[in-house]
Amino acid sequence: MNKIANKISNLIMNVPHITLVSVILILAIFFMAGYKKIRSFNKTQAWITEKVSKIVTLPKSLNQLLTSLVIAFEIIAPLAIVYSMTGTQTNAKRMIRQESIIILIIFTVITTILCHNPMDEKETMNFLRNIGIVGALLLMLHL
Repeated sequence: MNKIANKISNLIMNVPHITLVSVILILAIFFMAGYKKIRSFNKTQAWITEKVSKIVTLPKSLNQLLTSLVIAFEIIAPLAIVYSMTGTQTNAKRMIRQESIIILIIFTVITTILCHNPMDEKETMNFLRNIGIVGALLLMLHL
């Protein structure tokens, strides 16, 4: 069994740019979620309004702005992170990467708290998925 595990490990570690590929795979969920929200903007806005209204009632224009910001975070932050990992590494790129990751962590934690109650059996897996994503994002901070 160890021989097989070592061969698989060596194969994976010898893939060029494995770190970048791993980061893209982790971030794909955000990018695709943002894309889906664009395609169904009104439905997304209604869903976000429902969730936010548990805390505060916002005028329609602010709900539209909030929905747009959510979409922007989900699309721009992953692209910024991937960009920051390509080419020559600079302090500016490291800062872009760290700030984008922190934005996604905060976004994911807030979304998890507002939308995925772990005591609700239907939401347990969504809650755990988001906790796993936060863990992956925290690891990415140390790349």
